[in-house]
Amino acid sequence: MAVTNPWRYALDADAVEVGHWQGDSAPALAAHFHAQAQCTLVLRGSRLFGIGDRAILVSAGECLLIPAGLPHRGLAHVDPGSACLNVYLEVEGPAQASALAGTPETVARLAERAGVSREAFTRSFARRTGLPPAAYRIVHRLNQGRMLLRHGASVADVAFALGFADQSHFGRLFKQRFGITPGAYSRGLRASQTF
Repeated sequence: MAVTNPWRYALDADAVEVGHWQGDSAPALAAHFHAQAQCTLVLRGSRLFGIGDRAILVSAGECLLIPAGLPHRGLAHVDPGSACLNVYLEVEGPAQASALAGTPETVARLAERAGVSREAFTRSFARRTGLPPAAYRIVHRLNQGRMLLRHGASVADVAFALGFADQSHFGRLFKQRFGITPGAYSRGLRASQTF
């Protein structure tokens, strides 16, 4: 089923990224995290989020602050006339990203270095971060892609640079996490910069 009310993204005058969604049925988004803190303000209706094993309902007039690096997912939710605004805020402080994100080492090698089995490493990593290692690496790459798109890179160049099988693979994973295709995301950011 096609999403009739996709997310729209823009940069405000201070280059702060803002996302907006409105509709009757909020789309489900796969587990992901952001390099920035996400502040979601529900303007009308409600939105439903999954964080860990909790479902969090955010109603009109309420705001949910999701710290940078915290895995979360948008849960499918029907509430006619809903609208929300996400603001992605750069925060100072210790880096939230796991060391796994920046290393090409295999999970088996990292587990060996830690002196545990691959399965024990994977379970421990998922408990600490909220995502298994493979999913964490994918979301980290998708966040790198967001940054490259924000700085004007083409979708094809981003897919290639970040090692996705092809542009379609990158686009499919991007949309599952962020509710919009990389091309539409990039066009929205560019359009917000024209005066």
